[in-house]
Amino acid sequence: MVINLRYLTGKESGFEILGFRPLANLSVSNTFRYYTGRPYTLPPSLDPFGQALKFSKRTPDERDWRIRLEKRFGSGRSSLTAYVEGFNMLNQKTWSYSRTFNHGRNTVRWHTDRANILTDDEFAPYVTGQELYLLTNEPRHFRMGMIFHF
Repeated sequence: MVINLRYLTGKESGFEILGFRPLANLSVSNTFRYYTGRPYTLPPSLDPFGQALKFSKRTPDERDWRIRLEKRFGSGRSSLTAYVEGFNMLNQKTWSYSRTFNHGRNTVRWHTDRANILTDDEFAPYVTGQELYLLTNEPRHFRMGMIFHF
């Protein structure tokens, strides 16, 4: 499911202060995405008798919310648009399907040691983080910039 809401103001919108309209040419947009979990099958080490149904487990649901605020300055042939946007506003983790749920070792760890799955301890005491390998998104972050129209 994807929900996208955007609100735009016109060039004469809002109040005026010294000839400047702070609420004019303003845009606020929100995009929310929700995906149900994808099915996967338990690995043989967790189902030694082979009694589990194929694709009987589901990955966690995925949620992503992005927001963008932009303001356009100027008119005519040239203008400037300043913007601020936020990504992963809910700060959710999105797991890589093939690296987490279709992988012999990581799928087992998902069921037996979920709290430590982001730490690769195969060669302990030398451990390393697996965030870049197991997650497909980034933590909440913001970006701002300007666009010149000419």
